[in-house]
Amino acid sequence: MPGDLVYVAEALLARHEKNREEEAERRHKAKASNALRRMARGHRLDETEQGATLQQKDMEIRNLNSLDVRSVR
Repeated sequence: MPGDLVYVAEALLARHEKNREEEAERRHKAKASNALRRMARGHRLDETEQGATLQQKDMEIRNLNSLDVRSVR
């Protein structure tokens, strides 16, 4: 019985952490998207917006690098 509770607690903690990471990624994507829209309209980007677009590009590169090609076959 206590082992079951530990398993459930670990699963809940893992799901919570995954949700936090996904929410952070959504926020970064939204910020980068908004910055790119503003830039397309001719606005100058401040330093945080420039950082958001760079972070978004880095995140996309990391996601591509983390793909396991063997699992696609």
